[in-house]
This record gives sequence, C-alpha cells and structure tokens, in this order.
Amino acid sequence: MPLAWPPALPAVAKYGGSEMGVDRLLHQETASGPGKLRSKYSTGIKVFTFPMILTETQADTLMDFYNDTSGGGALSFDFTHPRTGAAIVCRFKPGSMPLIVNFSFELYRVTLELEIIP
Repeated sequence: MPLAWPPALPAVAKYGGSEMGVDRLLHQETASGPGKLRSKYSTGIKVFTFPMILTETQADTLMDFYNDTSGGGALSFDFTHPRTGAAIVCRFKPGSMPLIVNFSFELYRVTLELEIIP
C-alpha cells in the first residue's frame, strides 16, 4: 500500500512544472534498411519536475519523508497530479533526490522529480 504524501507540505502549484513521457521504444539496428522498433514497456512512465517554495520546517519535513519514510525514495506514495488534480501513485525518480536551494532568509525553493507509477 502506498504511503501518504505529508499533509504538512503545501499542494503543488499548477504552474512552473513540466511533465514528459519516458521513451518506450527499443531500437534495433538491421544490416540494411531502417532499423526495427518495438515497445520496451506496455505502459508508459511519466515524469514530472516541479518547483515548490517551502519554509525551513517544511523542507525538513520533505527531507524526512524522502530519507526515512520513503526509504530514500524507494517507496511509492499517494499524490495529487499537479496538472489534472487526479489522485495518482508516485515515487521519487531514481537517482533524483529533492534539490533544495535557499530562496530567502527562511524560504527554500525545492525542485522535485517524480515518476507516476502505472
């Protein structure tokens, strides 16, 4: 069962982020003519990248959720799709921990990369 996104963190804004599908095709070279293509996956994975502005306490909550609750990003969690508002299951994109940059005295700009679990 997926974890719950921490309620102490704000909802993600509908602006400022990006959403893209991951290449599902496997290309095989042939001796002559065009190469062959086939699907690697039956369901496409979507990745989103989006910013959040957090207080220091919220940034600590996010990092506790990432490091401890989600096992360093290994476990999936319930989330709200930033564009559609639909309930989805996500995980942190492998190899992509939250990027936290000091924005002002007590505010932090955080960039997250999440994968939708099909």
